[in-house]
Amino acid sequence: MAPLITLLLSILFLILPALTARAMDIQSVTSPKGITAWLVEDYSVPVVAIRFVFGGGSTQDPVGKEGLANLMTGLFDEGAGPLDSEDFQIKLDDAGAEMSFDESRDGIYGSMRMLAEQRDQAFDLLRLAVNEPRFD
Repeated sequence: MAPLITLLLSILFLILPALTARAMDIQSVTSPKGITAWLVEDYSVPVVAIRFVFGGGSTQDPVGKEGLANLMTGLFDEGAGPLDSEDFQIKLDDAGAEMSFDESRDGIYGSMRMLAEQRDQAFDLLRLAVNEPRFD
């Protein structure tokens, strides 16, 4: 009897997630400057998340300076614009935001998650990190 109960519970455990799954509505949106992005809206949690990629990566490292793209992506969230590393991290915490960057051979990847009510402050920090990194 115990093997039968174990089997039934295993089947239920495998099937239950599929029953609650639903297809995401993925929209293609284009900015006024012509940047195309995919947008998925879900208002069940008050969080905004963004992922992006732009050209670059380790193939762009100068000869003799291999690893430069990796170093750069490690420093993007360590101060930007007028904010040193400590002030930048405090502002990220105040905005309820997490920011990360990474690189591959042909791309620079970034992601950010933030509380929806603090998105303006968080996006200001992302803009600073990408456009005015300090690297100091």
